[in-house]
Amino acid sequence: MGQPPLSTILIEDIAFNGPGEFLFGIDLQFFTVKNKFSGVKNIPSGIHLFHYATPVSTEKGTGESVVSNLRYGFWFECKEGDILVIKWDPENESFRRIYKDEIKDEVVQLDYSKAISDLGSKYTLMINYPQNDSLKLWQDKLSDHIDEEILEDLLDNTNLELNTITASKQENDLLKDALLRKQDNGNLSKELDSQPQINYTPITFKLNKPFTSVEEVTSNYLDKSWYISEHYPDREFLLAELQVSFIHYVVFGNYCSMVQWLNLLKVLSMSGKLLLSSKSFTFTVLGILKAQLSQLPKEYLVGGDLQNQCSIDLEVYCEIMENYMELFKVWNVELCCGKLKLQGMIKQVWEEILDLQKREFGLDFNALKAEKDREIEDEDGPVIVAYSQE
Repeated sequence: MGQPPLSTILIEDIAFNGPGEFLFGIDLQFFTVKNKFSGVKNIPSGIHLFHYATPVSTEKGTGESVVSNLRYGFWFECKEGDILVIKWDPENESFRRIYKDEIKDEVVQLDYSKAISDLGSKYTLMINYPQNDSLKLWQDKLSDHIDEEILEDLLDNTNLELNTITASKQENDLLKDALLRKQDNGNLSKELDSQPQINYTPITFKLNKPFTSVEEVTSNYLDKSWYISEHYPDREFLLAELQVSFIHYVVFGNYCSMVQWLNLLKVLSMSGKLLLSSKSFTFTVLGILKAQLSQLPKEYLVGGDLQNQCSIDLEVYCEIMENYMELFKVWNVELCCGKLKLQGMIKQVWEEILDLQKREFGLDFNALKAEKDREIEDEDGPVIVAYSQE
């Protein structure tokens, strides 16, 4: 066949023993397939995440395989006409990419050529990339700040295969320090160094500026705008990290990514000076947050088990949202024009976020705030003491 439209993922030699299903996905789209799966076609240009879970041990008495709780995947960027060839490695039970431009191994060259020659017969068996509202959301709000340069900073190697238990660099460093204190012989530390890791920016809420007065220490603790300026001089990187951490969390159920996503939301919610002065940035952050919450599985936030690493601590989440409530109450304006138009748009998207949380998760932050305000009023009111006059 001729050059296929858009981009294509061509999968070679996928097979496994016994009955069962693969759980495949691209971006935030998921497909359950049998062992006959040839790939994905009509993929729009841009940045994407390919991910999968393999069948594992057979359930007792059913004779059926179950999908592993571990998910794997990797990022890739494609443009019009690209064909990404992926070959199933049954020995390691994982996929490996076969590259056209960097081929020096004759066997790999033959693998790539053979795969391309089989494209015509497999193309009709491929799954179409869904051309729906989810695609627009992915392109406009969920991944629009992510590019290969950002991924190289966060992953060291854009070819890195991530999974559910991939740790952050900060986690690995803490573990290596603990091993050092226990006089580890170095073998475990070397093993950690060889493992893939995610280079999220460490966020430390108790950190303060050096050489500051007592008043500044208090001010800097309560407002973290200075922290973002120092640790994220490039705000585009902060937005990208906010998107990457959420995607890793939702797709892989990756614990360190959940922690980073919540920490980023928290440090932003404590940066009133920045958000109130940089309205365009604030509008972008809220647009991303609204899109992310629309894709967050309900059981991750409410009704889940805290023993499950995917479950968010609801108390922590509510604290973050209450910070935003306090911050945005100063923008009590109607939608308007001129200089206040953007301020009105920010108010509108924040109200849409509140409505989404109430509708999808049963979390009514307006009612919660009203209840807390009443409690404060009762505490500040006069105390009536009953007495008897003799």
